Amino acid sequence: MAVTKKWFFLVENEVQGPFVETEIKDLSKKHAAGLVWGQGLSEWIKPDEWEKTMTDLQGILASLQTDMTPQWRIKQGEFEAGPFIYDQLIQVLKAHPNAGQCLLYQESEATWKPIFDYPTIVEEVGISRRLHERVPISGFFKYDKDGARYEALISSISEGGISILEAQNVVVGDILKGVIESPQLPTYINCSCEALYQQDDSAWGLRFSNLPQESQSIVIAYTKKFLK
Repeated sequence: MAVTKKWFFLVENEVQGPFVETEIKDLSKKHAAGLVWGQGLSEWIKPDEWEKTMTDLQGILASLQTDMTPQWRIKQGEFEAGPFIYDQLIQVLKAHPNAGQCLLYQESEATWKPIFDYPTIVEEVGISRRLHERVPISGFFKYDKDGARYEALISSISEGGISILEAQNVVVGDILKGVIESPQLPTYINCSCEALYQQDDSAWGLRFSNLPQESQSIVIAYTKKFLK
């Protein structure tokens, strides 16, 4: 099975795409310092990391598709169906109006689990648990706290907020006032953000608080390049 999702390429602070897999491979040969992103990735990654990701995904998909045992069941509310082989499962989920709310049952595991516990299936069906889909961005979030100015890397952005890395003196619940600076945006964005969660001791999710309309329009225009 081929992975036919869209990919984007970042080179010299310019986002190019969408591209198919073969085009990304050609670009990677010409621009070894470029970065790759597609939906399902949390941030830009190097071409060699991307190729390994593609190889791993192809292996998982091949294994699942060649297993002709009808071992998958679906449940959502009063709706329950199955058993299905893997290909049938994917088609049913793609047609389901609320696939993100489904529970899945795999005979080998003998327990119901949320669909998001199966990232390969989520990828194939094309669903997200986010209200606003985040897309990658490179740059900095410079914020003030306790009379000092700090600087954190930005890994992704959406209409609803940003993800930051390597931030200092941030606690869940903080309201941080600062500025987003990125070569991918036409101007700086002054904003106020609430720290919603911390992950892996080095990543934080921030939600915009009352983002001005002009700044919101800039963010929406940027994300549309990836989500169209």
